[in-house]
Amino acid sequence: MYTQSTKVHQKLISLPDPLYFRLVKRAKKVGVSLTEYFRLMTYLHLNSPEPFEFIEELDEETSKNVLKAEEEIKAGKGILLKTNKDIDMFMKNLK
Repeated sequence: MYTQSTKVHQKLISLPDPLYFRLVKRAKKVGVSLTEYFRLMTYLHLNSPEPFEFIEELDEETSKNVLKAEEEIKAGKGILLKTNKDIDMFMKNLK
């Protein structure tokens, strides 16, 4: 039986190298684990009005949400994004 975390790691491993390394760089910049950053990107992807390929093609509103989420995390207002419920609570607090 796979846990959610295992599924996230499997998705991360299957990403193309340039995208993987870009995610690593941004996660370090923000100060969260790669898994947490990837979960946030996945959450924003699934709740975006238009689909996008993670960081490659963000629509304007989602870009703003990503930047705002990154700033909140950097400011220490972020929480550990372990579950989808955590991400939901975090995103509600951004609005």
